[in-house]
Amino acid sequence: MTEKLWHIAQDGRQVDGTHSIQEVADHVGSAPSASFLVWKDGMDQWLAPEEIPEIAALKAPVTPPDIRVPSAPPSTPTKAPSIGGSFDLGAVRDRMGFWRSLFDLKFESLVTPTMVTVLYAVAMVFVALGFLAMVFSGITSIVSGIRFGAWGMAFLGLVWTLLSPIISVIHLALVRLFFEVVVVLFKIHDQLKSQ
Repeated sequence: MTEKLWHIAQDGRQVDGTHSIQEVADHVGSAPSASFLVWKDGMDQWLAPEEIPEIAALKAPVTPPDIRVPSAPPSTPTKAPSIGGSFDLGAVRDRMGFWRSLFDLKFESLVTPTMVTVLYAVAMVFVALGFLAMVFSGITSIVSGIRFGAWGMAFLGLVWTLLSPIISVIHLALVRLFFEVVVVLFKIHDQLKSQ
């Protein structure tokens, strides 16, 4: 049984878990257009797979990384060093990848996983604005109902004001559910692609 000692970074993002040398070669070979770096305990920095003689001997089809990502020597032997230092080149690569992916007419790289966080934050803002609008509408109905003696309208305004937090939480939960389904689908895609 081969020991799973290797850590893999694909396009500036670390792949979960440790991998055997054959798994590294297979992973690199499965995505020839991606940039890869590998590391294992005892190495000073992340290196491109073709710089590792053991991986190069497996003749895995690899491409050199676009950007060499420096990292500090590992402080503990059991944890891979983080990719990037104080200036995060991985984040720069991700942003460049986003713009490149946005205009990719073949849909070889996907933009949605990088946008999910921003879209969810925007959805939260809209839910909060909707909550404020419901509370304002309810209070307006209460004041108008009391002012004109329309007690039914005042009662409905009170009910609307009291229900607005519940309605907003349900709406936010449904939006969160939608985005979680989207993220799970992309994680399934990544797992299938890496096999």
